[in-house]
Amino acid sequence: MTRVIELFLRREGYAVEVVGDGQEALESILRQAPDALITDINMPRMSGKELCLQLERQLPERGFRIIVMTSMTERDHRDWSGEMRDTVFMEKPVSMRHIVSMLAEYFADRRAEGGVPDA
Repeated sequence: MTRVIELFLRREGYAVEVVGDGQEALESILRQAPDALITDINMPRMSGKELCLQLERQLPERGFRIIVMTSMTERDHRDWSGEMRDTVFMEKPVSMRHIVSMLAEYFADRRAEGGVPDA
């Protein structure tokens, strides 16, 4: 799934960095914050939930959207993701077009607010 998302987003003109696990994602984000993050709940070394909670703790002023994808539908997963700033929850299977439209809308809103330069 990761490779499909990467290829699709690159084809749409997005710069994409793919990492192997949650810990690697956290380290990469702390070095250079992305414009947006797409993560899964189930990842090696650090779950997507723990990644998101660590980002909330370590980057209290984070200025990027997080898209959390999961096949899990338990209420506790919806509850914690709904409490986080600028975070959306997507149940699998996800549509590539839906991801692209969410990103396009998010970046258009940020450009309108002066937060992201035109591509």
